Amino acid sequence: TNPRLKTYVGKAQNTGNKTVNYLGIKVYYLDKDGKSIWEEVVSLTDTLKPNYIKEFPFGGAKVSSEWAGKVTYELTSLQFENDRRVDIPSRVDTRLSRPPFTNLLFPIF
Repeated sequence: TNPRLKTYVGKAQNTGNKTVNYLGIKVYYLDKDGKSIWEEVVSLTDTLKPNYIKEFPFGGAKVSSEWAGKVTYELTSLQFENDRRVDIPSRVDTRLSRPPFTNLLFPIF
């Protein structure tokens, strides 16, 4: 099936003990060889208290037809309540590169 025919739902969960006010996630879309062909930055601005979960859409027709339905992601920035926003150095997480994805969980450390 063509992964571009649907929009997927990612889930970010705050698994820490501090409230998060901002989270930046970069989603990398992969071709059949596992190489990045497009990327999308998702910004979550809703307050995530400890254990709270926020859903967000990604994927769909805006992604190139070479997309194989696989993604990786990385957290790009994070802001805890009453603190400044911090950029996070690149560390691509490849644990989520198995299609198909209808629900993904992006845990916050």
